[in-house]
Amino acid sequence: MGGNEHRLSQTDYHFNNVVYDTIGQGWDVDPTGGGTNMYFYNNTIVGGGVGASASWEGVLNNNIFIKGGVTGSPKSNSNAINWTTTQAGNAGFTAANNYAPTSSNCNGNSPCPVGAGANLTSACTTVSALCKDTTDACRYNISDHTVTCPARTTVARPSSGAWDIAAYQYNAPRQPNPPTNLTATAH
Repeated sequence: MGGNEHRLSQTDYHFNNVVYDTIGQGWDVDPTGGGTNMYFYNNTIVGGGVGASASWEGVLNNNIFIKGGVTGSPKSNSNAINWTTTQAGNAGFTAANNYAPTSSNCNGNSPCPVGAGANLTSACTTVSALCKDTTDACRYNISDHTVTCPARTTVARPSSGAWDIAAYQYNAPRQPNPPTNLTATAH
């Protein structure tokens, strides 16, 4: 995801995204959008950020920024974690696992996003898919130019209690669903 520029007067929701390999380019927001509201909930953004060079009509909640962050002055920015690549790796958030938590305690690293976010259940009446985490996080393999999107069942975010910060709601084990309908052929 890179170079997304927003200029229309509307309300946009960006939630449960895992965004990386952006070459340092994030979401560019036009602060003169004429009443545009942008909601960024439960995203994991690596190597880029979100924002504008001035104040803008953004509401951010429960986002992780790895080697990036928020620019300008959004309307609000709550429950954000800003990590270096090393901090994220120490907590188990790497490209190899699609930046999903690998344990409920983030391998002992702090801050840990598991159970540290705001419960946004009230926003689910506007955007019902917000109350589940993301389904897939696709990866591009540069050596053979393939894209892999492991299928996984979404995890419901709790209706009470804290949500996890970022695109995934921790649910051990954090594995993609096994393939089905496989057949073996002897050679």
